[in-house]
Amino acid sequence: MDVWRVNLRERSLKREPFPETWERLGGRGLSARILLDEVPATCEPLGRHNKLVLAPGLIVGHMVEL
Repeated sequence: MDVWRVNLRERSLKREPFPETWERLGGRGLSARILLDEVPATCEPLGRHNKLVLAPGLIVGHMVEL
């Protein structure tokens, strides 16, 4: 699995390997981990150091009936 990083200022796209510490996370847990790891706690909500994270849940794509 890869992480896709989109930089709108530079109009660039990068693919990076998925960090091992994120492997068993999904949805809200993955979003929270990424924000804790990569966003400074004092950044402004609409500032340039904040991030938008789109993370699928753990059972997305599986044939599970609930």
